[in-house]
Amino acid sequence: MTVTVAAPVAITAHQQHTTGLALDGDQWLLVTELRDAAYTVSVVHAAAGGLAVLASITAPDGGLDALDAHLSDQLLARLATHRPEVAAALTHPTDPQRWRERRVLTAHVRRARGHLATAEVALVPTPAAEVSVPLDRATLTKVLAEQAAAL
Repeated sequence: MTVTVAAPVAITAHQQHTTGLALDGDQWLLVTELRDAAYTVSVVHAAAGGLAVLASITAPDGGLDALDAHLSDQLLARLATHRPEVAAALTHPTDPQRWRERRVLTAHVRRARGHLATAEVALVPTPAAEVSVPLDRATLTKVLAEQAAAL
C-alpha cells in the first residue's frame, strides 16, 4: 500500500525515525526543504493526532539551481582576472558552444559544492584549460547568506 503525505510531514516523520526527534504533546516545527528548483519553509503542527502542515511558503528562485548559477557568476568574476575574454563569453553566452561551456561550468560548480562538505576548498575547472578557480566554504556561506537575504 502506498500512502502519500505532504513533504514537510514526511521530513518530520523521517527525523523522528532516524534521529529520535521527540515530539511530546502540542508542538510547532519549522521544516525547510532545499531542492534544485526551490526553497520551501513549512510550519508543521505535531499533536497527539499526528502531524499536519499549517502553512508553507516557497521561494522558486531560492533552490540549488539558483545557488549554483550564483556561484558560477562569482567564479567567472575571478576567472576574468586571468582570462577576461572567456569570462565575458560565459557570463553572457550568445552561441551554442558557449552555452554548453556555461552548463559544464555550472556542473563543475555543483560537484565542487558537494566536496565542500568534507573539504575547505575545492578547485573548479574552467573552459580555459590552464585555469582552475578555487571555491571555498567562506564563499559558499556568503552566497547562501545573500540568497537568504533576497528571499
